[in-house]
Amino acid sequence: MASPLSNLFSENHFSWQALSSFAPLQPRIKRHLLQVYQTLALMVSVAALGVYCDMHRFLLRGGSFTQLASALSFLGFMSFTPTKENESTRKTLLFAFSFFQGLSLGPLVEIVGYVSSSILPQAVISTALIFGSFTLAAIYSKNQRGYLFLGGFLLSALSSMMCLSFFNIFLGSRMLFSFELYLGLLVFSLFVLYDTQLIIHRATIGSGDHLNHAADLFVDVVAIFVRILIILSKNKEERKEGKRSSRRR
Repeated sequence: MASPLSNLFSENHFSWQALSSFAPLQPRIKRHLLQVYQTLALMVSVAALGVYCDMHRFLLRGGSFTQLASALSFLGFMSFTPTKENESTRKTLLFAFSFFQGLSLGPLVEIVGYVSSSILPQAVISTALIFGSFTLAAIYSKNQRGYLFLGGFLLSALSSMMCLSFFNIFLGSRMLFSFELYLGLLVFSLFVLYDTQLIIHRATIGSGDHLNHAADLFVDVVAIFVRILIILSKNKEERKEGKRSSRRR
């Protein structure tokens, strides 16, 4: 019998029907995942609007205030117990978090645009490919809890990254900065695996909070996107410096 993942391809053509079926999952879990990804898509769209507003000097500029507003919106969202009565309030706070997060990303996106206008679309495509690949790996895994063991490792890796970042404030090592960038990209890519299977597990035991689950994935997407932006711009700058050095010789 063919595996669910092999059904994605039929006669060497990609099958969107097989992709959207989430074949290994129960119908209730499929419906929950669709809600999660619809909410995630809206959050990403709202964040993109925030980036646009910052870059075009509309409403607020990204900075310390928007970062604080983003954190407070998220804390407010997390403080509510999920009920039908407060769902609209939680949605408002969640989308406020997304918007302020986008505003906060605006200055970075603008700086990267000065390096090369091609970096932003490359980062968007790369983020989508990474997120999509790790999501499919989690959903179509034969063992729907197979990646939950990563939780402890990923939390330890996050703690290590925070320590590295703190020490590098004083050391100013470019090598350590690059290592933290690539380690962070790997860690948050694995978080997509972990969070996706955790969402499936929680939905299986009765948790239908698609807003909270979408927020978890949104944090992963933003973390991956930021690191790819910085890596691509850093590599572009290094190539430019290399060309300048070779011309001087």
